Amino acid sequence: MMKLENGVQKFNAAPAFMKELVVNTLGMTMDDNLNVTEVALKMEQDSIQYYQDGAAAGADGEMIRTEQNVPTFTQEQIDEVVEAVKLVPRFVKNMYGDEIKNNDTAIALLMLEEEWKEGRIVEMPEITQQMIDKKLDEVKWVPQFLRGDNDTELALELIKMDFKNNPKKFGADLGLD
Repeated sequence: MMKLENGVQKFNAAPAFMKELVVNTLGMTMDDNLNVTEVALKMEQDSIQYYQDGAAAGADGEMIRTEQNVPTFTQEQIDEVVEAVKLVPRFVKNMYGDEIKNNDTAIALLMLEEEWKEGRIVEMPEITQQMIDKKLDEVKWVPQFLRGDNDTELALELIKMDFKNNPKKFGADLGLD
């Protein structure tokens, strides 16, 4: 309820043009019978709905990264960051608060989430048969004794390695863009 009261106060404190803009955006009309609590409630409901929808698209079609759509990180990703966190001095870890300052895994997950929200981590797309076929075609010149027993497994590992080494260029290398 405190959030609703805060919304009412902010709306009342806003300039007239801003109030009119908000009211019109909500599909309401600015008149003497306007219920400000109803405006604040509608804004709160819209906000909840927006974040429940998770991966909303921005004006440019890019996914908006929110706390609701953070991906599940692989154990390999987590372990890699945990190893780096182990090297972080104690006074820096203490800045994360009493709940997690002694938990390297929790700090690593927070760091991964922040990197993801800032767009520095790109999710591995689903590997398709087209991707596997293209990679198999690329490595067919390698002698069989160097490729091993399972060409598909090799292709999968090479695709993952390509993605890990250069995620921004990944799709273009496979002719997917």
